[in-house]
Amino acid sequence: MQHPSRQAGRSARVLGSGAARSLSGSGAARSLSGGANRSRRAPPDDEPHLALLPELLSLLPRLRPQDVPALRPLPRHAGAPADPRLCWQGSDAWLRERRGCLTASSFASALGFYGLRGQRSLGRDFAAQLETGAALPPGQGPGCTWGQLHERSALATYAVSWLLPACPGAELLETGFWPIEQDERPGGDAAGAPDPALEGFGLGASPDALLEGIDSLCGPGGALVEVKCPWVGGQPVAAERVLPRQMPQMQGALRATGRSICHLLSWSPTGANVFHVELDEGFADEMVGCLTLFGRAVAARRPGGLSFTPAEAHRFSELRQWAAVLAERADLVGVIPPEHCFTLLADDDHERERAAAS
Repeated sequence: MQHPSRQAGRSARVLGSGAARSLSGSGAARSLSGGANRSRRAPPDDEPHLALLPELLSLLPRLRPQDVPALRPLPRHAGAPADPRLCWQGSDAWLRERRGCLTASSFASALGFYGLRGQRSLGRDFAAQLETGAALPPGQGPGCTWGQLHERSALATYAVSWLLPACPGAELLETGFWPIEQDERPGGDAAGAPDPALEGFGLGASPDALLEGIDSLCGPGGALVEVKCPWVGGQPVAAERVLPRQMPQMQGALRATGRSICHLLSWSPTGANVFHVELDEGFADEMVGCLTLFGRAVAARRPGGLSFTPAEAHRFSELRQWAAVLAERADLVGVIPPEHCFTLLADDDHERERAAAS
């Protein structure tokens, strides 16, 4: 029997408002989407296409927050909520809750998906953060900036063009920081005292949105959304598959929230794809164990820098292979064409537009 979300995803291919028919035929769309599909990695000096991005974005229909009532943001108020899960992402309270924690966006680096060099780089940064009591800063660079700018537009596109036509009562709830329980006993044994080396060390995740009212689409167990806006060297295009290095972030968010399904949304101005990823409890348990090993290695401050025993390195390697298997199992359940993609105005952008029109 075919999964209901897969059936809904196929119907998304023909959904649409007709609000941006000119987009699919525009020269900017053809240039960017065509060039990016030919090569996922753009040459470092190939930058003329960057001038096309403002034109491409200007062709997308613009929505106001009140146009998408299914998107439920957390309140922006001065007082910090007692529950870290209610601290809006980017707030001072959210940053405080992340102190001393490896967050899900850094799990891939900690697990060796970018090699030992990536582990050591993260280890140095994380050791410094533990000493100062600060939190690891969010990612930087043009790709991270692009993703931060367009995350809410991606969620609006997902809601209007895919989720709500298939499940009209669904809601996307903004959420904060979710701690992940971990085994702090030496060696991960079933008995023993907490490891003093891991004092102050934590794990956590900040999903992009929680899905509610979607039992008819995904079944019981709850779901969440993770958004990716691939930059691809300035030629943004939606990913055509789930990458193994993305699996730790999604499995970590599922483990933290107690949910069973993640929709990975890959958004670009030239189209978006929705992937269905399920929690694998065995992988999540082993991942937490490996992340605890990483935390213990950082705390040990071994001579010569961060290093692992052969047995530990083999454990990391096997987890990465497991992630590749899970990535292959991920289903593409929705394809959103460019004429059904939107940009979501921020509240202040909307106020400026209204003032200009009056």
